[in-house]
Amino acid sequence: MTTEIPTLCRATATELHAMYRIGTVSPVDVAEAVLDRIDRLGQELNAFVFVDRDAAMDAARSSAKRWRDNAPRGRLDGIPVTVKDMILARGWPTLRGSRTVDPQGPWELDSPSVARLREGGAVLTGKTTMAEFGWKGTGDCPLNGVTLNPVVPGKTPGGSSSGAAAGLADFMGPLALGTDAGGSVRIPASFTGTVGFKATFGAIPNLPASPMGTLSNVGPMARTVADARMLFEAVAVPDRRDPWSLSRPGRSGDLRSLEGLRIAFVSDSPGPRPVEPDVLSVIGDATDAAVTAGAIVEHVDSAFLAEARSSLLTLWRAGAAYLARTIPDDRLDLVDPGLRSEMELGKDLLGADFVAAEQARWRVCSAINQLFDRFDLVLTPTVATPPPDLGSDLYDPSRERHWTDWTPFTFPFNLSRHPAISVPFGTTWAGIPVGVQLVMPHGADCHLLSVAEHFEALGNGRKADGVGQHPK
Repeated sequence: MTTEIPTLCRATATELHAMYRIGTVSPVDVAEAVLDRIDRLGQELNAFVFVDRDAAMDAARSSAKRWRDNAPRGRLDGIPVTVKDMILARGWPTLRGSRTVDPQGPWELDSPSVARLREGGAVLTGKTTMAEFGWKGTGDCPLNGVTLNPVVPGKTPGGSSSGAAAGLADFMGPLALGTDAGGSVRIPASFTGTVGFKATFGAIPNLPASPMGTLSNVGPMARTVADARMLFEAVAVPDRRDPWSLSRPGRSGDLRSLEGLRIAFVSDSPGPRPVEPDVLSVIGDATDAAVTAGAIVEHVDSAFLAEARSSLLTLWRAGAAYLARTIPDDRLDLVDPGLRSEMELGKDLLGADFVAAEQARWRVCSAINQLFDRFDLVLTPTVATPPPDLGSDLYDPSRERHWTDWTPFTFPFNLSRHPAISVPFGTTWAGIPVGVQLVMPHGADCHLLSVAEHFEALGNGRKADGVGQHPK
């Protein structure tokens, strides 16, 4: 037996905005419906670190008054949004999935993205669960335990933005802010049949600086591309406190069709784990549909990404070693054992190793840029495999097993800083969602979102039955 999903919880942010405009629905009604669903199912799903019902209802009532006065602050006024526990939000602890962080704070600062959401009248409902310090692609951490996948019982929802994706998939709000330093919004989006967008690095400002440096991004997540675009446009506002912050995204304009779009299709894995046939079958359907829609698709060998994994591992481990310096020695034993191993490996690195990794990163980025001389879009599987079993430990440095084995297509574009989005496109024979990853040149964020909407339309009807249908 499945839980009946209230109509207001099913509504997209785009639909809610339209209903607010004509007065058929109040932000108060929507907030109550979403919060009731979170209260009923959020703890069992383990999608939330905590929920601030009082603050959310206050924000919803203020929004309702603005709509009555015909003075909304923007398109997100009154729209519920969740915030990953990696992102600062004033008055809320930001524990980063770790038992090493002091929950007492102080918590006096909003990240730029959260500040823009508050200014725009969004209803922030709470903080979502994550892998500790965002270090891996599965949805568990020592602080909060294991987050469930509401779409595929018994499988991980992915990570590290696990709670964000699980909450979206189970209709606990239409929008979520995640972070992505190696695929952390795109991996869980693929595993839950939702949308995860990593913009051009710097398009969405952030603070404080991440230990993972210029790999890390704030990423909009949603159930539809149109909603992800709404969230992106609200938070992609320059902020001088972030030295990497870019001007507002350009190259906008809606794409009327895929006619003539030149697509580089990368289907072979550049990593140690091959793409599983079930995943490749769905991605093949996506390219076939694109060709039918008038696109020009050409297979491209993944050799141009060959150096990406070694570069990322060095940079990640250096970041982990730095992170270890910020944790008191008597609390290091509280860290996820896999992350602790990464920290120890990072301590053995030399400065020359870091420079070599940055040189390899430069070569990967250059190769991708040159690919865009011939193509408009790169298309890959988001992840090489269906979601692993829930709670399975895939990290074993002694046997060279690592989460990057099965995510070889996401992290290269963190290295290169290109915009990349995961869009659901069909399921495996077992009904497990599969995401297609789309990548475009630096700064082409709005154009990429437009292309993604076309792929989303082509994939409609191919999603697994029961998406968001919680088993209780």
